Amino acid sequence: MQKVNAIFKNTVWDEDRQIKDLGFHIKEMRIHTEYTDPSQYHSNNKHYNMDQSYWPDQELLAQFGHDKYFTNFCLAHLFTHRTFDKNVVGMAYIASSRKFTPWGICAKLGSNNIAFNTGLSSTMNTMGNNMLTQEAVLVTAHEFGHSWGAEHDADTRECAPLNKGRYLMFMFATSGFEENNDDFSPCSKRYVTEVLLANAGSCFKGLEPKVPMCGNGVIDKGEMCDSGGFGISGMDPCCDSQCRLQENATCSPVNSECCKNCTMAPRGMVCRGASKEQCLQSAICSGFSFDCPASTPMPDTPEVKCIDEGVCKGGRCQSYCQRHLADSVPCICTTPGEECLRCCQEQDQVCQKINASHFLTDGRPCSYGYCKAGVCIGVRANMVQRLFAFIEKLTPNTLVAFMKSNIVGTIIVFSLVIWVPASWTVSCLDKKRGKLNRKYQDQWVSSETLLNRSFQSSVFANSVDNYKVKDTGPWPTYHGASSNVYLPPSPDEKKNKLPPLIMPPEKYFETTFKFNDHSGRPNESVVWETVM
Repeated sequence: MQKVNAIFKNTVWDEDRQIKDLGFHIKEMRIHTEYTDPSQYHSNNKHYNMDQSYWPDQELLAQFGHDKYFTNFCLAHLFTHRTFDKNVVGMAYIASSRKFTPWGICAKLGSNNIAFNTGLSSTMNTMGNNMLTQEAVLVTAHEFGHSWGAEHDADTRECAPLNKGRYLMFMFATSGFEENNDDFSPCSKRYVTEVLLANAGSCFKGLEPKVPMCGNGVIDKGEMCDSGGFGISGMDPCCDSQCRLQENATCSPVNSECCKNCTMAPRGMVCRGASKEQCLQSAICSGFSFDCPASTPMPDTPEVKCIDEGVCKGGRCQSYCQRHLADSVPCICTTPGEECLRCCQEQDQVCQKINASHFLTDGRPCSYGYCKAGVCIGVRANMVQRLFAFIEKLTPNTLVAFMKSNIVGTIIVFSLVIWVPASWTVSCLDKKRGKLNRKYQDQWVSSETLLNRSFQSSVFANSVDNYKVKDTGPWPTYHGASSNVYLPPSPDEKKNKLPPLIMPPEKYFETTFKFNDHSGRPNESVVWETVM
């Protein structure tokens, strides 16, 4: 938390307004050493600390918010050590500067009694491997950034540059090796500034001066011991609730590492275990001091690996890159096919692979996802919980309020809801009418063309068996205009009561042609004819 706090404290959110020097102060810490008893489950008969091997990320975050007590703080965060699907290692509700969006920092209790000022982060990746400390710090800082209102960085030169690495709010986890990895981008700073201006006044407070008090875990002047909340609750057999040593006690193991059974530990007791990651051996109590002595370095042993496949040298962990390139640091290659190779970068040099067959361990971050069997698996980030939170607390009043505060988006959505079905319906009707039009137009021909073809074509003329004309009444004077032929409605059109595309005139000639078609079969054609 100290490293995460330093990232925020060192960030200048707005230079003009001098919004800076903002961080975190732990007000309360809850440590679960065993599963929560069912009698303490929430109203939905569940608890985020219940005995359940698998938790979907969104479900765990929502369940964590069932603890209504969290709204007494500006932010509550769950630290866990479990795997989630799709390489999700953290999740948080994103704060907003708009009204009626109660999630993120300073959020009040939701309409369904869920706290939305929450987030979570894990120290285990999807493949079940422990994260490096540097990666875990960035994951937590990333989720805190969401809680403060930062979106994922846009893929632009300003907020996702290729040089110096991606910024902290990049949508995929970063390694922490590059310069920008632990900094907020200009985009993030603008988002957070708006949220701070809107919400910080309601729950941010200045640090209170440190005053001696029993229960803070520090032995202040006038105290014999201080076991923190453990002692105040009467659970420390060595230190009472008034920060005084119990009868016959000379120390408390909460305050002294070389304390056993409320007295000084004997010589030879291990007070601090060995750490191969830090190349340190176990520390042993001296038998005449309550303090644990400093750990001694491990001997140089190439076979024993320390952090990230490094080796111990001179009591310090020499990284993989330092073993192969002096003064180099790890980096992530972006060349296709090399994203999961071990890559290193010297100062002012490009990132380069070290060994074409030496890959990062499964679950480690790559340029656009995580590594698995030497391949970079792309994932879509699903850490943004604005819509999820909105659905969780959806009521008619909040829906109307949300629509009013997002009027442009509301108009667009409703326009699409009406326009898309209407356009589809009109398109279908146009297609149906066009089909009928083509059918009638295919039946409409010029009488001159029909008659010329009928009498000039020897094949057709010889096949005409009968030609008769029915005069239906007086006919207007013919002045040389072209005549047209209209085919009467077909049986299907009569059955379906479909009107003809072009109505016949009140007075017309009805002409019947009886002929044999090209296959020799008898056929008949009836036309109406008028002069136009």
